[in-house]
Amino acid sequence: MPTTQQIQVRRGDVVVRGPYFPGHSVYALAYDSRAGRQRIWAASSSMHWGSVLNHSDDFGASWTTPEVPTVQFPKGAKALASIWQICPGRADEPDVIYCGVEPAALFESRDAGKSFQLVEGLWQHPHREQWQPGGGGLEMKRWLLRHERSWPAQRQLAL
Repeated sequence: MPTTQQIQVRRGDVVVRGPYFPGHSVYALAYDSRAGRQRIWAASSSMHWGSVLNHSDDFGASWTTPEVPTVQFPKGAKALASIWQICPGRADEPDVIYCGVEPAALFESRDAGKSFQLVEGLWQHPHREQWQPGGGGLEMKRWLLRHERSWPAQRQLAL
């Protein structure tokens, strides 16, 4: 199986290409079409380089990988194991993006992914030390973003 050449198979409108991020696992993908973008987000992870949030604005023909990871815990805190979910914000928040990670935490960007901040309310939750991991570990794998504005100052999620 080729690993260094791009593979293309055409069937109707579908084009399969790759491989991308050789030597890395990709745990999360998201598509963001807000604000006229056509951006694909990919969370790649390697045992050597760690987890990185990459993006493509040309449907994968080229990828942008930041020199310094944009999703990372503050210095002195835990190390980022994996990015498990990428979630674009609401339609009326075109520059908001969320990343759920391991260890269980949530990161938020308000500048279309240029930088991310740890959501401190979840990280500093008083019951955090009592949270128990599931079969895959203690990670923020899935959550639902409420699209209505009935509680505009709240985000609801479950670990």
